[in-house]
Amino acid sequence: MRAITSFVIAGVTGLALTSAASATDLMSMDTMSDDTMMMSHDTGFDWAGFYIGVTGGAWVEPGTTYTEIAKVVGYNFTPSEKVILGIEGMVGDVFGPGNHPQASIAAHFGLALGEKAQIYKVGELGYIESTWYYGLGVGMEFAVGDQLTLRGEVEGVGFFPGGGIEDIVPSVGLIWHAN
Repeated sequence: MRAITSFVIAGVTGLALTSAASATDLMSMDTMSDDTMMMSHDTGFDWAGFYIGVTGGAWVEPGTTYTEIAKVVGYNFTPSEKVILGIEGMVGDVFGPGNHPQASIAAHFGLALGEKAQIYKVGELGYIESTWYYGLGVGMEFAVGDQLTLRGEVEGVGFFPGGGIEDIVPSVGLIWHAN
């Protein structure tokens, strides 16, 4: 399971770094009146403010895979043009075998890429059926409208007390931003 965890996290990290390296390709070019070109660093999509959404994915532990469905609500701060800091609450269920209610709070640290995308790291503290857990992961989010984004995320999950990362939780989400 550690090999799978390392492989998934390495793959998503590699994808995120490749996207960051290509971020300059995403910046728009504005033409000035004297026909010289100027780079515009406008992030385009307004990441700041409240958001709500739904996510779905899998909770993969050794020998068993569960389905996860959740509702999220959060708030993003943009202390600079490219930096996005956020906090997010989640309530949901993990299904099969059985139904396992869960809730968590997460912190996000993101970087805007071009006009309509961001990559981010996430740290999560959650509770599922009388057990505390933590999650560490990465994600990417893309604007598909003025207030709507799609995101993909993968986290490694460990359990307290003192457990290392044991499970993998990949998910996708549809998020509405009240900007």
